[in-house]
Amino acid sequence: MYLVVIEEKDRLVNLPLSDCVEQISDSMEELSMTLGELKHFRGETLGFQLSNAQTWVSATLTNEYMCLNGFEGVEGKVKSEVKRKMSNVVKITSNALYMINMFDESCGWILLDTTCQG
Repeated sequence: MYLVVIEEKDRLVNLPLSDCVEQISDSMEELSMTLGELKHFRGETLGFQLSNAQTWVSATLTNEYMCLNGFEGVEGKVKSEVKRKMSNVVKITSNALYMINMFDESCGWILLDTTCQG
């Protein structure tokens, strides 16, 4: 993640930026746990693992939106940089959640197997 160097000591910028860094850290942990689940599917716990992955990626999206919302009422270069970079992260995270949601327990990745009828 890119960090923006801030010379201004404006509390209106520093507080949401600090919160954003914390939320990004939480998101990285949640995405790491998700990757662990997705790399080691086990038949007897597959539904539970998919549910965990969905929950953690959804929480990551929430963190990303909270980061952006923290800059409400703040103007300037820092806000626009954070918004630009977080918009890309939100898109990628949203796509990841979509892919997880496209997994069917009985068929596997339904996007890849067009013969599966569920």
